[in-house]
Amino acid sequence: MTWKKKLTVAGGALVFLVVLARLTVIKICYPTSKLHESATITVKPSQNGCVVDPQPEEIRTQWQHKVTWTIQGSCPNHTVSVVKFGKDGQALDPTDERTREVKAEDGQVIRARAKVEGEAPRGVYTYQVAIDGQPAGGDPEFRICPDWPC
Repeated sequence: MTWKKKLTVAGGALVFLVVLARLTVIKICYPTSKLHESATITVKPSQNGCVVDPQPEEIRTQWQHKVTWTIQGSCPNHTVSVVKFGKDGQALDPTDERTREVKAEDGQVIRARAKVEGEAPRGVYTYQVAIDGQPAGGDPEFRICPDWPC
């Protein structure tokens, strides 16, 4: 092999390694089409008052994005809220500006905004839906996904 060919092969290998190294540190922004920043909380009357069924779907958002939970169905004289956020077994609320509670009536909306990066680490959070302040529905997931895949 001539020195020119050796230099070309070595240069190509070096370019390949640099590109490979850059790919491991480049974060790909989460495609907005994959975000799911709203969920439905379905309520219905029961013998004991009001129940949530089924559990709300997962919320996938990014820092500082707005999210909503829309009430479907009605339970007169009851309220709905999202409470007890946590991450990795610790109490941690990743939201700001959250509506504390709404009437358990069709079309009511709970609004919030995901906190900024330093206040809410990326990852999976759980929360509870409460009726009249009492837990009423599973542990739905709330994900903060600044990078893809989440």
